Amino acid sequence: MAFCQNCGKELADGAKFCDGCGKPVGVVAEDGSKRSLKFLSGGVQYKCPSCGAIVSRTATKCPECGYKIDFKEEGVSVKKLVSLIEKSGKLINEDTGKVEGWDGYKIADIIAGFDIPVDIQDLLEVAIFANNKVSNPYQYESEAWLGLLKRVNEKAKLLTENKEVTNQIASLTKEAEDKFKDSKKLDIGTVLAWVVLLTLWIGVPAFFVRSCSHKKANNEVQSIEKNIETAIDAGDYDKAERFLLDYKTSKKLTEEENSQIESKKDYYSNKIQQNREKK
Repeated sequence: MAFCQNCGKELADGAKFCDGCGKPVGVVAEDGSKRSLKFLSGGVQYKCPSCGAIVSRTATKCPECGYKIDFKEEGVSVKKLVSLIEKSGKLINEDTGKVEGWDGYKIADIIAGFDIPVDIQDLLEVAIFANNKVSNPYQYESEAWLGLLKRVNEKAKLLTENKEVTNQIASLTKEAEDKFKDSKKLDIGTVLAWVVLLTLWIGVPAFFVRSCSHKKANNEVQSIEKNIETAIDAGDYDKAERFLLDYKTSKKLTEEENSQIESKKDYYSNKIQQNREKK
């Protein structure tokens, strides 16, 4: 048993033309798709081009005969949403008037204000489309897509008792929520990793700078101490006192080292005075 790929009417055995629409057997619809449509009170219904079984617009394989289905045309609601974004979501340079990209704030507002369709198949297509758009949690529109998906999920529960469709939309919503949370965790982990790297990048060189400064200051103190002692031993107390003027504490040294300098400064001063009196 076969059906017309254009109108869905059952074909007689060996027929070369459809009795319903007159199209030659095997010719696809005028829009280039392989779908068969039948308008019912519930909206547009899709049939398998091979056996005529009713299938979902998003189906890729007929559940009855296994025929590979390729409904290429997007749903009306998805087309409308994409058109609104392409028309109003552009980032325009006020000075040049040229388009320079996409405005995340505008796109988020368009998504948030989009009217939810009432056709159950349109609802499913919008849910699939929105699920694919949920990615980076730090993009304004990504959170808006998740919000749209949640609204679609709630409306599907009110519009139909078709558990297959409502379960599929609910599953898409849960998947998007998990994807959003996981990517947010990943981004937080990435931020933390960058913080650690930045800390190391700044901290390690700073440590070496402080270490070198401390070593230089310590060497200078030791050099002055040596000069003071050499001058005292030589009996040149005036020279020793001049060196003693440069014998000072420093911020580059530790608190303990500065305390030792204060003690030694008194020691050298007393030693110079005592040796001068003996002389």
